[in-house]
Amino acid sequence: MKPPAISAISTKNLSLIFDDVDFSNGYARFMGTTAPETAKRAIFRTWAFILRDAIVEEPRAPHKRGFLWNSQTIMTPYMIGDEIVSIGGFSIVYAGYLHDKGKPSWNWTLAGSGPRYLSTKLARNAEKYLQIAAREMAREWPKGKG
Repeated sequence: MKPPAISAISTKNLSLIFDDVDFSNGYARFMGTTAPETAKRAIFRTWAFILRDAIVEEPRAPHKRGFLWNSQTIMTPYMIGDEIVSIGGFSIVYAGYLHDKGKPSWNWTLAGSGPRYLSTKLARNAEKYLQIAAREMAREWPKGKG
């Protein structure tokens, strides 16, 4: 993307005339494709940190036989209008039930495990996840490309 070109300078009136067609076209192309694709990849990678925290931070995702931990799922982010939709979590059938309520008779075999093991991390670590997504975007942001 080329910077705006100065096509005329008038010292009499102290005015500048810019030819920003190349810049405007490049910016529109960048915001239309490059930025959203970069953001989708960054959000996808951020999910790995979210799921890690669901396992290692209290309350932890329960670990009875290992199936829940192994069911981590991150779907490829997609666009709806100008918003990026990203879905992740655990895909075992009982994961949602345990996440919300826990079963009164459930034997939490892992110390520190308990209900709300995913949503507590999303609320508590929201700023951390935003910073991770920003860092991931910055890692692959185009530098000096037009």
